[in-house]
Order: sequence, then C-alpha cells, then structure tokens
Amino acid sequence: MNSKSKKIVLIVDDEPDICEILEFFIHRMGYQVEVAYTGDEALSKSNLKSYDLVITDMVMPGMSGKKFIQRLRETPDFKAKIVISSGQTDHFVEIDYDDILAKPFTPEKIEELFKKVF
Repeated sequence: MNSKSKKIVLIVDDEPDICEILEFFIHRMGYQVEVAYTGDEALSKSNLKSYDLVITDMVMPGMSGKKFIQRLRETPDFKAKIVISSGQTDHFVEIDYDDILAKPFTPEKIEELFKKVF
C-alpha cells in the first residue's frame, strides 16, 4: 500500500457538484476521500482526528467556513492541513489555513495543491 492511499481527505462543501468533482480527482490521485455538506456534519464525524487534509468551502448554510475552521483548530489533537476552496482568495487574512484552492479549479490545480501540502 502506498503512502497516498493511507492519507484521508475530507471535503466540506454544500455544493454536491463541487464535492463530486473534487472527490473524483482526489480519489483518482490515490487518496481516500470523505465528504460532508456542512460544517456541522463534518464536525460530527467520529474520526475527525484521522484526516490528513480538510478542504472546505467558506460560504455554506449554517456554520460558515471561518467558524468551521476555528472549531477544527480547537479540536484536541487535530493536526490536518486545512485548505480553503473559494472563488474569492483575498478575504481570509484572519483565518488559520494552510493553502487556498481557487474556484474554478482544474485537475492540474488540484494536483499542484497536493504536491504543495503533502
């Protein structure tokens, strides 16, 4: 088993099409993928501490991406890298994240991101 297949990526986005596209390309690259459609759904996952990377939208119903990231960072033993997926890339100065995947994205941009974060 290679090191990619051991890494688990959580996608958090309220748009099913975005989740499906990301899941397809990330899984094709050899990573395990899980999806949540809201910040609350993601936080309720019992294996929250086992993720290696969380890719989250910033504008979602209910809990915002900013609040979701704050809650992740407050979780004891949470060590995953956090990537913001957004069409606006210049509004996140007060948020503790590791990188941005700008929308719209391409398979090449996803691969570039993974090379940077892993």
